[in-house]
Amino acid sequence: MALEDAVVLAQCIGAASALPEALELFMTRRWSRVKTVVETSVQLSRLEQAGAPRSENTALLSSAYRAIAQPY
Repeated sequence: MALEDAVVLAQCIGAASALPEALELFMTRRWSRVKTVVETSVQLSRLEQAGAPRSENTALLSSAYRAIAQPY
């Protein structure tokens, strides 16, 4: 995520005329993707704590990987 952030931030800074505009563009581009990763992490933690079957973790991870594999 950090490497993606760096690339996208550089693109946004290059495309914007001012820093506030660049940061707004960055947030717009990154929000959904980062939200997916954070929410998946929280759900995985809860499943682990609850002792859920490994298949639930695998299904959740598969879904998240499919979502973040999409170009944006």
